[in-house]
Amino acid sequence: MSQGTSFAYVLAALLLGAVGTYAPSGLWNSTTPEPPTVLGWLTYAVTIMVVGAGTYAAYSANGGSAGADFASRYFALGWVLFIRLVVLVVLPAVVLMFAAGVALQRTRTPDKPEEWGFSVVGILFEIVYYWRMVLHLRQVSGDRAQQAG
Repeated sequence: MSQGTSFAYVLAALLLGAVGTYAPSGLWNSTTPEPPTVLGWLTYAVTIMVVGAGTYAAYSANGGSAGADFASRYFALGWVLFIRLVVLVVLPAVVLMFAAGVALQRTRTPDKPEEWGFSVVGILFEIVYYWRMVLHLRQVSGDRAQQAG
């Protein structure tokens, strides 16, 4: 399979996963009494754009159509990167958000400040994930090019 075809399949799988996973609360869940918020829709749109642009950047970092093994490299590196970021970024961020909420003893407001926190952490996670993915793919594809030359 060509690298372009491999990229298309990876991108399609990731976008379909993101469309279903990051949908605003209340959209798919019929038990949620509140409709999706503007922040929910904004977070959804930004996340979908980051996934699309990040996947394309990763494909380009791997050498684009002249690269090798895009799908296998992407998923192998992505798995390890995901676990590292969850442990090093997401867990501490969530703990800090809950600690801040308890310390401030805020009341629930229509603005839902905790929703802002989770949105920011989610988007930052995606951005850092793709930034690191691009760096790792450049390194791997560069190492392979040096070995061949």
